[in-house]
Amino acid sequence: MIQLAGLLSLLVIFLPLLFFLKHLIFGASAKLPPGPNAWQVLLNISQLRNKPHVAFHNLAKIYGPLFSMRLGGRLIIVASSPATAKAIFRTHDRVFSGRFLPSICYAIPTTVQAYKMRSTSKECNGVFEYANCIVVDLFSSLREVESKGKIRKEKVLREVVEYLVEKEGEVVDLDDVFKTMLCNIFANVVASRNLLGYGNGELAKDLVNEIGEIMTTPGLADLFPVLRRVDFLEEKRRKDFATEGDVFVGRYSQGKKSKKWKC
Repeated sequence: MIQLAGLLSLLVIFLPLLFFLKHLIFGASAKLPPGPNAWQVLLNISQLRNKPHVAFHNLAKIYGPLFSMRLGGRLIIVASSPATAKAIFRTHDRVFSGRFLPSICYAIPTTVQAYKMRSTSKECNGVFEYANCIVVDLFSSLREVESKGKIRKEKVLREVVEYLVEKEGEVVDLDDVFKTMLCNIFANVVASRNLLGYGNGELAKDLVNEIGEIMTTPGLADLFPVLRRVDFLEEKRRKDFATEGDVFVGRYSQGKKSKKWKC
């Protein structure tokens, strides 16, 4: 009786896994464009992660300008030529206007609900269009652009130029300087104060790169949505993002105790 129960338990565990693997490898629909199978994708996963444009170019040589592939449980359709992309968006622009966001994006706190609705919308539906109008009107209207013109001019003509004059005769990394300038322009729009000094350009670059890495690295739930509830690394990614957010908030507070982000 115990052996029978153990056998049934094994069947319950392994049968869904076998069906999943069968569907993953052999279950592609005949209506989908041709493309690499799961094993071919696995063999090229390093190139797909580090140089996706090169990987897609090589796959297009084999399967043509339009091909499909699966990354985990996610189906991806790739149009590798301008003519193919134009043909797709001419007739199916609304279907393909959705976007994939890593699961961490849905845990990011925000004070602008309209922007959250827009940035986390998976489909181009009425909610997305409404939120998009609010965001465009808020951040991209001519009045807003004109009102922030003085800030941009001040950053470029006074702070940046003065910093470069002070560093005359020294080696200056312009990439760090302009990244700091962009961070400060954004900070002035949001909180009317600078975020970083121009001598801290390396810190600005590191913060941007670290947050970008957290935001763009797919988790287990991104590749296999069915495993979302057991993706324990998701909590760590949320805490990492909150930690980086606290760095920014701490600089806004200028020594005062900053409010921790809750993810």
